[in-house]
Amino acid sequence: GNQLPDPLTSFSWISAVLTLLTLG
Repeated sequence: GNQLPDPLTSFSWISAVLTLLTLG
């Protein structure tokens, strides 16, 4: 079956993106 990304993984990825946007 299809596996959805773990909440923690998604949160970490989003957090990293937001951090880059903030620094930018």
